[in-house]
Amino acid sequence: METVVTDKGLTHSLFKTIESIGLTATNIAKKVGISKSAISNWKEKEAIPDYIKVDIAKKLDDPEFCAKTANNLLGTPTVSIDLDLIHDALAQFVHLLNTEKKKRVIKDQLEEVLVHASTDHKARKIVIDACCQLSEEAGLETQIIALLRYRFDVTDKEMKEHERKH
Repeated sequence: METVVTDKGLTHSLFKTIESIGLTATNIAKKVGISKSAISNWKEKEAIPDYIKVDIAKKLDDPEFCAKTANNLLGTPTVSIDLDLIHDALAQFVHLLNTEKKKRVIKDQLEEVLVHASTDHKARKIVIDACCQLSEEAGLETQIIALLRYRFDVTDKEMKEHERKH
């Protein structure tokens, strides 16, 4: 089953994961470098700030929580029963990028609309689908770049050097 993990769902999952691996909110606060009151605030508000979700997932080192975090941040449903993907958050992101079939269908439909200069209701729906797909992918790619750079400590200097060479 594919569903998007909500902020509330991710928060509940965090506290369930903390409990299942035998940690306390104080332990997590120390690992992540924040106050225990911040964690209490998340529990009360049922939301974890986006900027710290990846760090928490890395510190917990729980494959299922990593997959749920990837799902939540990207707002894209994932199949969490795929055991190869659930073991690594980056594999989860790569999986999310592999939406080529959907992209090809939309591309073919959009080409057809543009070639025939259609403007009817069906054509309009195809154009809207394409616009939504493209905007989702832009956000997805930005998230993946940030996570990859963070995971592998890729610096701006390295990125600029690579861009100059290519």
